[in-house]
Amino acid sequence: MGFVIKYNPFFSVTFTEEGSDNPMKGFRVFPTYDCRQRLQNFNMVFKPRSFGFEVFYSESPLISITERVRFTFGFKIPDSGIFKKYGLTKEDESDTTVYQPGLFFDNLQTDGTILMSSPASIVASGSGLDQRVTEADTYRIYRQTFKVYDSTSETIPASYQLRHKYEPSLQQTVPVVSGTGVDTIITAINSVDLEEDYIGESGPFLLEADTDPTPPHRNVYLNNELGQKSAQGVIDIYWETAQNTVADPETGQQYQITFKSK
Repeated sequence: MGFVIKYNPFFSVTFTEEGSDNPMKGFRVFPTYDCRQRLQNFNMVFKPRSFGFEVFYSESPLISITERVRFTFGFKIPDSGIFKKYGLTKEDESDTTVYQPGLFFDNLQTDGTILMSSPASIVASGSGLDQRVTEADTYRIYRQTFKVYDSTSETIPASYQLRHKYEPSLQQTVPVVSGTGVDTIITAINSVDLEEDYIGESGPFLLEADTDPTPPHRNVYLNNELGQKSAQGVIDIYWETAQNTVADPETGQQYQITFKSK
């Protein structure tokens, strides 16, 4: 006798534009390798949609989440012009060859707790559905080790500090070695040569320089796979209780990313 596996909605992410009744199309979302393994371990299914994506979980058997897990998805944007259209580029961001812009969203609140309400926004400015994507959502997506370029015609910092957005223990200070007769100083951040100070944890970080005046801080997301694939965006969805504890079992957790033209 056969049996039927029933799948229920777990969570979804939708890209929208303010003033439009239709979702934004063209974002190509894909789970990372680790995310695919985690989805498989919990008997879940990822479905890309024209509006974003959905994840479903098996009701029977239900392999419950019992501790905090993270599902990481990369995405490609439909048009690089969205950074200008929605006012996401800074006036001093001229070196796009070295620092390609990207976007990062997650369902953690500023204190690191998981956003459980639904529907909710997952942009940096807040969880209200009236919140929009801003410059605070722009990140640079790199592999775990990356390089910073400083022109010798400007103030060179003595060091850089790399600090995780949510985990203060994950931090690293890298001295800048100045040279003579060169136009550019290149500093490797989070090099494997740092050995015990090397940070192998992927995720969002803040890169700060110690110069005065301080250059703009750089939000960076480190992930070897996404850096290699030249992902233009990252979405992290966290959960720590059974999948059937979502706010609305009929629709699952509904998360929203809304853009507003400048």
